[in-house]
Amino acid sequence: MYFSGEGLPQDDVQAHMWASLAVANAADAQARKTAVGLRRAIAAEMTPAQVAKAQRLAQAWQPEGNARIAREIRKLGWVCLTVVPDDSSTETFAYTIGFTETFDAPEIAVFGLPGEKAYPLLAECGKLLRQGKRFRPGVKCANVLAGDYKVIFKPVKEECLGEYFGGAARYYGARLFSAMVMFLPDKKHLFPWQKRYQGSMQKEALGIV
Repeated sequence: MYFSGEGLPQDDVQAHMWASLAVANAADAQARKTAVGLRRAIAAEMTPAQVAKAQRLAQAWQPEGNARIAREIRKLGWVCLTVVPDDSSTETFAYTIGFTETFDAPEIAVFGLPGEKAYPLLAECGKLLRQGKRFRPGVKCANVLAGDYKVIFKPVKEECLGEYFGGAARYYGARLFSAMVMFLPDKKHLFPWQKRYQGSMQKEALGIV
């Protein structure tokens, strides 16, 4: 309505701001794609200064729940959200919000573990990031788990961010962020994409990387 001036004064800056919020709060991949296309069309009619102003407005607009997350990130550097499914068709998973803001690194999710077991692993990732460690996609990392067990990180598809990292998408708003899934090995050091893997539930995670 702001973009076309339909029922409101025409205002590209306001239109771009609301399009950015639509991107951040999209309910699914198709809605996100539509919102991204709309924002791109609006930006084509704007100057760089106008786009920058709209981005600042979008970043400043936060739902009330984001205020608590922002306070925790300022205090601790990141927060952990656990998603518990309503039925057995999906997997419990936990993910970070704040790694992008604090460490300029992708957010990290771990599937198949309850929150009390996932949190220490994510906390170890946060500790390593604070020390300057960076996790390379597809490369085994020996620093997270005890013993000689290694984990592997894989990037999350952009179209899956809104669905699986909704809290992060709402928090970051118009700001871009990325995420990775941390895959855990079983007792025989096998990963979910390998034959005879017998570890925790991580099949759903394979569908978003």
